[in-house]
Amino acid sequence: KAYHRTHLMETLNARSARDISVQDAADLLQNPPQGLIIVDVRTPAEFREGHLPGAVNIDYFGGPFEAQIANLPKDAPVLLYCRTGNRSAGAYKSMQKAGIGNILHMNEGISIWQQRGLPVEK
Repeated sequence: KAYHRTHLMETLNARSARDISVQDAADLLQNPPQGLIIVDVRTPAEFREGHLPGAVNIDYFGGPFEAQIANLPKDAPVLLYCRTGNRSAGAYKSMQKAGIGNILHMNEGISIWQQRGLPVEK
């Protein structure tokens, strides 16, 4: 477990972006890195139904997505997700283009998170 967390932190610190599993994300949230921003790119209605604890909602199809991500700190670690990983994959590319370098993409989505009984906020 300690090695796994160290490996995740090294990945974040490498100014990289990569896909991580729901379990990796759950492990990360047990002891989050300083300044972690959790970004949910689903619609506001989906977000209200339940989201990762502490997440902010930036709707990928909501219009001002590019402007909203431009305001995110470029060096902050970001945990990115959507329902199944499709929208967040597109958002991931947009965020990289915007210069955000520390992205962990929970590519299985919150649907798998919820199937595993992990906590959500409403």
